[in-house]
Amino acid sequence: MRTPEGEAASREVAAVLEEAILELDPIYREVLLLRDVEGLSAVEVAQVVGASVDAVKSRLHRARALVRLRLAPLLRSESEARSAGEACPDVVELLSRHLEHEIGSEVCREMEGHVARCAHCASRCDSLR
Repeated sequence: MRTPEGEAASREVAAVLEEAILELDPIYREVLLLRDVEGLSAVEVAQVVGASVDAVKSRLHRARALVRLRLAPLLRSESEARSAGEACPDVVELLSRHLEHEIGSEVCREMEGHVARCAHCASRCDSLR
C-alpha cells in the first residue's frame, strides 16, 4: 500500500525524470525515447536514426547515465532517509543493463526478489514506468 508521502515522492521523481529527459541533447533523447519509451529494439532504433547498432547502444548508455546523474541527488536523499538494513542494488543501472541483454537471468531474479521485498526500490521502479 502506498502512502501519501510515497505518492508525492513518486510524483517528484517522475517530474525530475521528465525534465532530465527534456534536457538531453536531441541525439541522446531520441534513442532513449525510441528504446525505453516506445520499446523499439536497438536494431529498430538504429534504422530509425540512421546509425549503427553500436552507436545506438553507446548513445543509449550515455542518455541513461545522464538521466541517472540528474536523478541521483533525489534518489540518494530518499535512500538516506530510509532505514532498511539490506543494501540496495542500483536498480536503475540493472534495469538499463537488462534492457540491453547485458545481464543474465540469475541477476534478474535477484533484482526482482529485492524489489519485491524493498518498498524503496519498488517505488523507484514504479516511478520509471
